[in-house]
Order: sequence, then structure tokens, then C-alpha cells
Amino acid sequence: MVNFATGNAFQDGDFPRSGVVQRAYGIWDRPGLGAPAGRALPRGMDTLAPRSYTRNPDGVVTLTTTTDLNWRLHDGWYFNFPGTAEAVLSDPISTAGVLSFLTIRPRDTTVSECSLNHKAALYTVNPVSGKVDRPAQGNIMVLSTKTPIAAKDIDAQKVSVVSDMTPKPFLPPGSNLPAPCKPGQHAKRVITGGGKEEFLCFSGGGSQRLQWREIPGLRTDQ
Repeated sequence: MVNFATGNAFQDGDFPRSGVVQRAYGIWDRPGLGAPAGRALPRGMDTLAPRSYTRNPDGVVTLTTTTDLNWRLHDGWYFNFPGTAEAVLSDPISTAGVLSFLTIRPRDTTVSECSLNHKAALYTVNPVSGKVDRPAQGNIMVLSTKTPIAAKDIDAQKVSVVSDMTPKPFLPPGSNLPAPCKPGQHAKRVITGGGKEEFLCFSGGGSQRLQWREIPGLRTDQ
């Protein structure tokens, strides 16, 4: 899978671009794609399965509608960012079966806010399907249905996502607060430029390797 998103802020006028729809994509670079007598290269959006995401007033983004992805007909997926002029301006990260990336969007000038900075949101979606099947950022109730969070606002326009090999995600931060992650989950730490930390918790699922230990001198082929 080739995952990418659109956005640009290299020159004055690049961001924000209110008249441009920015998107995230996942394209299967399958064998024979574009080769002679093979499958034609994707052109336009006809062979991509759309996903639709909505942002609520609290800044939480959830999946609202989707098209079944049929790999005999589709070459991948895409979705439009739900915010006006919302764009990706830094590198996405794919780890533990989750695609993580930050979007930046202009703040609402009609609302009085303490900060003049643009708003940032952290997305965590499945890189193969473009949907949210692992609630790394938790769940919310939508029309009485538990719905995984696809994105939520974060207090940084640039973050680092690193593996957390310490017990910190599994220890209660306070005497009356639960631990961020549950036993058996895979933990990632999101670190902002100001040193603030948030945790992403991934269920094992599938064939994801959760631990690795090298045993010197051990040969598994003998």
C-alpha cells in the first residue's frame, strides 16, 4: 500500500487554500499495475473507494459513510478532510497497523480564542482500508452507537510518534485515574514540541508482532 496525503506550505499563499479540497489516499501498488496488458493505472477517482468523515463541535472526527472496498474493482481508497482548507503538512507514520498523520486547518476567526495558531488534528486510520477499526484514540457514542475516534484536535502542529517501551502507558497517572493502555496492547507515545505527551493504544490483532528479543547463537533453521 502506498499512503499519502495532500497539502503544501512552502511559499506564501500555499496555506490556507480554502478553494482546494485536500485528501488522504491509500493505493495498492499491485503486481502488474500499469504494465502492458496489466491493470490500468488509476486515473481520477473512479477506481478508489470513498470514505466520509465528519468533525463534531468538540473537534472529534468519526467515520460517517463508506463504500465497500472490492479489490477486483478498486485500487484503493480516499477521503476528503472534513475541515475547510484542512491539509497535511508533515510526514505520515505507519506503525502497528495504523496510519498516523497530522492535519492543519485555519482557526475559526468568528470565535474568540486565546491562541492565534492554526488548529491541528491527529488522525489514526487503517492504511489498507482507510477506515477506523482500531480505536487508538478511544471511542465516543454517536446515536447510541460506540464509534471509534478517527481524529481529534491536538495541541501541536508537529509531533513525534515513538514506540513506548516503558511501563508508563500502563501505570495510572493519578490515584483515581485508569491507566492509558490496557495489558496486551501496543503503546505509542505522541510527543509535542513543548514536551506534552499523549498515548496511543493499539490492540494486538492480526499478526502484529508485539515484542522482539534476539537470542544470540540460536539458529531456527537447524
